[in-house]
Amino acid sequence: MIIDFHCHVGKGRRKSLEAIELIRKMDDCGVDKAVICPVEEGITVYNEEGNKYILDAVNEFPDRLIGFLSVNPWFGKSAQDMARKFLDQGLSGLKLHPNLQGFMINDEIIYPLMEIAKEYGIPVYTHCGTPLYSLPYQVWDLACEFKDVPIVMGHIGYIYGHDEEAIEVFKITNNLFLETSVAGLSDAPFSSFFRVISDFDNKRLLFGSDMPESDMNIEIEKIRSIGFSDNELKNILGENAKRLLTRR
Repeated sequence: MIIDFHCHVGKGRRKSLEAIELIRKMDDCGVDKAVICPVEEGITVYNEEGNKYILDAVNEFPDRLIGFLSVNPWFGKSAQDMARKFLDQGLSGLKLHPNLQGFMINDEIIYPLMEIAKEYGIPVYTHCGTPLYSLPYQVWDLACEFKDVPIVMGHIGYIYGHDEEAIEVFKITNNLFLETSVAGLSDAPFSSFFRVISDFDNKRLLFGSDMPESDMNIEIEKIRSIGFSDNELKNILGENAKRLLTRR
């Protein structure tokens, strides 16, 4: 089984992808399921519309799509109420994008939403790597504050030059997971980077593509090119995500 842990669907200013288009791409690439979240406008301002699109897509393709909601913590109680509403209606996780939403990932403004994630037993995915807003040690600080909440560090911070920090916090934080999309597409030898992570604990490494920002097939082949064993590949491409998504 292959589970893509990070895709965006909806109509946005920078990127747009309809759910049916994603399904077609998944079929072409042999991907069984995908975690989806809103595009930028749905993440920042139009949370209701963005989350509604995700919920409708999940209801249309329940065997293929897993929905993560996104709410801007600056909206306070209304954001918290909306998170509960969409979780109660069937969404399965929370997506945060600190630099788009305008907060540092370890700021206390996010704590009420983290408490909701803890209450519902869901994973929290956060964009990582953008200076000031979401660097690996900031994510580590949040993970230490909420040890019972699985936190997925998106892109591992690698394309932004924070790979060493990502490895260090991963090794010392049991509730931190790393998602592979876009990571390692620079000139650096990303195979060595992923091997270090995998040798330490490949069961907390999650395949993701960041569709439509990157191409799903390229991201899959990136992982397959590294030389993982069959069992490691099985974990990274799907089994780890399956365990994480069914833990509650």
